[in-house]
Amino acid sequence: METSVDNAGTITVSRSNTAVIYDLVKHCEVPFEIKNGKTVIRTAFAGKNIGKLFLLLPEKLGRLKLDMPSSAKKGGTIRFKVSLETASGKPVESIHPVQIDVLDAEGRQTCDSTSAALENGIYSQSLTVPLNAAAGQWKIRVTDHASGMKTEKKLSVD
Repeated sequence: METSVDNAGTITVSRSNTAVIYDLVKHCEVPFEIKNGKTVIRTAFAGKNIGKLFLLLPEKLGRLKLDMPSSAKKGGTIRFKVSLETASGKPVESIHPVQIDVLDAEGRQTCDSTSAALENGIYSQSLTVPLNAAAGQWKIRVTDHASGMKTEKKLSVD
């Protein structure tokens, strides 16, 4: 059986315009410094948890938004749009991972739930409400994989 040990290290990236680093596994900011025009991250790996995935951006994330109608009929199709802005209100200029969860009136996750990638701060999708769907308040919840920000809206299905 393999035995793991804790480890620590430094990651250096030839990038001087980093304003923020997010850990895409832990969904939080990561401390770093700019040294000699390079981004330097000091990190530790605990035991078997050795995987790290970082997102370096030139500006902090600001607002995660979900635009969609407030109601839908069974068998009807709705279109929703997810947008992500920087702290200064500009679209995030990257391919950016989010989780989209669609919950039916009983709180169960539907097969429309998915991982998605926003391109230049935007992701759009259509959703067809099944004819046999339970009437009531559905929810669409979006979680940003970088910051952990969430937004959620209700959809009245009848």
